[in-house]
Amino acid sequence: MNLLILLIGGNPIANYALIKYFNDSKDLTIPSYDKVVLIYTKQTLHVSKNIKSLNQDISFIDINLKESQRNLKEVEAIISDKLEDLKYISSIHLNYTGGTKSMSIGSFLAVENYAKQTEKIYSDISPKDYKLTLSDGTQYPESDSISSKIQIPMEDFCLLHGLTQPKLQREPSEFYSEDFCLFLLDKCDKHEKEFYEDLWDKKDADKMALQKSVENYVDVQEISNKKLDKLKKFVQGVWLEEYLFSLLDELKDELPITDIAHNIRVKKGEKEFEVDVVAILGYKSFLFSCTTGKDAKIKEKAFEANNRSKDLFGIAGKSVSISLADKVRVKGVQEDMKEIEKNFFAFGIDIVREKEQFQSKLREILQ
Repeated sequence: MNLLILLIGGNPIANYALIKYFNDSKDLTIPSYDKVVLIYTKQTLHVSKNIKSLNQDISFIDINLKESQRNLKEVEAIISDKLEDLKYISSIHLNYTGGTKSMSIGSFLAVENYAKQTEKIYSDISPKDYKLTLSDGTQYPESDSISSKIQIPMEDFCLLHGLTQPKLQREPSEFYSEDFCLFLLDKCDKHEKEFYEDLWDKKDADKMALQKSVENYVDVQEISNKKLDKLKKFVQGVWLEEYLFSLLDELKDELPITDIAHNIRVKKGEKEFEVDVVAILGYKSFLFSCTTGKDAKIKEKAFEANNRSKDLFGIAGKSVSISLADKVRVKGVQEDMKEIEKNFFAFGIDIVREKEQFQSKLREILQ
């Protein structure tokens, strides 16, 4: 029997990705697994349950450390006892990407002291290049990364982190066109407040006036009041997230983007929250927060985006602020956020207004 041992910590997506990589990969020259051992604590018990629920065709073995995750001797003893109970183990592969330091060292000692004739493999997933790196320096895959070899959809990320099945869009709305978005961008860029505040903010706006304002892009006279409300939301800000979504969609042919979505709604417990846009490359994840604002509120939205990224994607998730603010304000937000989160990026009006430059910046962060 071949065992794959995983330590469940604050970045469960790495564990989940490794299971999928072993299932799908054809280039591994090390033993695959017959059973997967999940080592978790009281705090990560729910994560182990989520991993199992998403892999119901796999045979799992549980090792619950409960409150002992920082007690090195107890960690070693608990794991050693479990290994001794198992029979006919021919190889043990310990991946120590997750868990506390005591969990990593205790697991290593337990495996190392197991029967001498058993093949032992130790590995980690590099956070820089997403390769599976063995203790002797061997890396898998030889080219590309684990992230490029697997596909994890947005729905799995949510379920893995204990959230509800998300409601999301993978197509633009009926109002979307690039020309319409560039028209609205120009209105925002020129500070044409009357276009938004005097016209689109009115509850009972005159359809003829609305029609004239966007007559080259939408036939307002032919839509229902319900759709008119959606159009107002589009004009007042949703256009930016759909424009970003479209630019990301255009990049799918040259970048290993495996999933993109916008207008995502999901529940954490009883609280529902919304996310503007997400892009996933294998299991590398990016959350984009979009606002047509230019004032100090973009900093508040940046912090919110960072928190939502952690909710959806765990500690490895990256967050990106897209706004129409100027360079000075964007730089201030970037510097403030970098003090608490290195996986953060911010783009303002100087980037957004130029399509080629905007896509170039997206390429840089998505590589």
